[in-house]
Amino acid sequence: MERGRIVADAKKCTGCRLCELACSSAHERVFDPSISRIKVVKVEPIGLDYPSVCRFCGKAACIEACPVGALYRTQGSDVVHLKSEICIICGACVEACPFGAIVLHPRSRLPIVCDLCLGNPACVARCPTEAIKYITLTEAAKAKSTQSAEASSRSILRSWGVKK
Repeated sequence: MERGRIVADAKKCTGCRLCELACSSAHERVFDPSISRIKVVKVEPIGLDYPSVCRFCGKAACIEACPVGALYRTQGSDVVHLKSEICIICGACVEACPFGAIVLHPRSRLPIVCDLCLGNPACVARCPTEAIKYITLTEAAKAKSTQSAEASSRSILRSWGVKK
């Protein structure tokens, strides 16, 4: 299976938070957004809802910050795993994550990290507006190339005086 990511489109997010409920149900068997691996962040001043989830950083700050090696990756995977038996619940991983994607479980206090539901994310399956999608790295690269080409084309057209 090719490695992948969850990507968000804030323009499509309605703030319904079904993704949070689907996640907590899939992992914890309860509907509780506080234990979801995905969070919908509301930016009140502009009325924007933005789904926030682990970005599976190549050089994961959360793993590097863990003083006991409780966070790790397996060979060929971007998913961060937790060895709960050695975690000292220090919160260094939470502080180190540049995207705020790791939170501590409100009861166990252990870090909660997205595991992509083994390649079939429950949050993505339940998003009614397709504001979040699971895409492979190949698809992500293609989308980025397309976006870059479109931006360059618009810039060239503007420089030629073409309004489009």
